[in-house]
Amino acid sequence: MATLDLWHYPRKNLATQFLRVPDIGAIASIVIYAPRRKGKTAFILNDFIPAAVKKDWVPVYVSLWDKKEDPRATLLNALTFATERAQSLLTTKVTKLSVEAKLPFIGGLKAEVDAGKTAPDARIGDAFNVLIEAARGKQIMFVADEVQTIGVRKHDSLVAELRTALDTRKESVFSVFTGSSSAGLDSMFLRNKAPFYVFSSRLDFPDMGNDFVAHIKECCDRTTGRQFELDAIGRAWELTNCTPGIMIDAMMYMVWNANSDPEQAVRRVLDDIDRKRQTDDISQLSALQKHIYDTLVENPDAKMLTKAVAQTLTVSIGAPVSVPAIANAIRSLRSKDLV
Repeated sequence: MATLDLWHYPRKNLATQFLRVPDIGAIASIVIYAPRRKGKTAFILNDFIPAAVKKDWVPVYVSLWDKKEDPRATLLNALTFATERAQSLLTTKVTKLSVEAKLPFIGGLKAEVDAGKTAPDARIGDAFNVLIEAARGKQIMFVADEVQTIGVRKHDSLVAELRTALDTRKESVFSVFTGSSSAGLDSMFLRNKAPFYVFSSRLDFPDMGNDFVAHIKECCDRTTGRQFELDAIGRAWELTNCTPGIMIDAMMYMVWNANSDPEQAVRRVLDDIDRKRQTDDISQLSALQKHIYDTLVENPDAKMLTKAVAQTLTVSIGAPVSVPAIANAIRSLRSKDLV
């Protein structure tokens, strides 16, 4: 068994629950929400899509996170690739863009699509029509992962086109959207003038519980040859705020560091995440914020709210700086826990 297969906790009951939604009759689209690293994508690829395949559905998976610069091409290429696989009469029909998808139900298929394959002016509705014809009456499940990335106003025309394509093909296409930004999803599905306004029913992605903790203990015992206490694994799980991505990273760290325990491993991973977040925040600072940050790191007690400092900063960054602007910059740095 591959390492990733070993650590994946199957959620077949949840997959079955979500796949029953179209049977209700009044719902043709759902949105699955959970913060990042909660296991949505692993669930979609390892549990949800394989369950759809077993129902003889034709699934299409596209990650809008992978190709942010050209979501239209990403969507069209996903539909084109799914159509080609449907026409090939292979047992499994699924697509994952931009990665080499080593998944049990597609046998390590490399599903990378040439970004120039689909004409840039092609219509999404036409692409769905070709796919529907290739599917020969089978239910199509269209899955758009991290859909909030196209939920900004500059993509409104694209989203409107996608909505029309799905809205007029509800009998053939069950659409599933996932997202990790609650505000982003609200902007896309609840904003009054948004193209996808009240189009989909939102479902929260439930946290995993005691069964997952027992699964992680079994994996740790098997891979390390040690016998861990279930309570120790449980305490570590609580430290992650029930986030499986963090938990598995921590357990992998523990596997390679024999002297560490579950809670120590989780704290190490959380510290690494905090450092990376801080590095990312620093890289996005304005010139004024960066100068103030450097000053306060070197001298945390420095008096910043003076005209003299404002004049010095004006010279340093080549733009006028006022005392209120310094105060605003400091508040922003504090909100990011940088000072």
